Amino acid sequence: MKKRENILSAGGDMSIKSLCWKLFKTLCYLALIIVITGGAALFLPFIFDLCQNQSGGTVGCDAPIYRSIYEYGFTVVMMSVFTGIPILLALIGLVLLIRRMVT
Repeated sequence: MKKRENILSAGGDMSIKSLCWKLFKTLCYLALIIVITGGAALFLPFIFDLCQNQSGGTVGCDAPIYRSIYEYGFTVVMMSVFTGIPILLALIGLVLLIRRMVT
């Protein structure tokens, strides 16, 4: 009997376990990128003086695009604080990245 070719592999044998591990690592790396860019998007408009704190806890920005950048960062940070999922995946991604760089 012929051995069936795996559609997902590009010449090698890839099991479901290794495929799931690669998908999980990719998800963790993406979460790391999203959390880092979200943190930067939260603080960069204030560092470059593009947005100002106003009374009542609101934020006023020079242009709508700066406001959108700030809101993206705020959303990522709030999702990380209240659910913990993005920051947890980002920490796992950071550990995997450091382990990959060391070995």
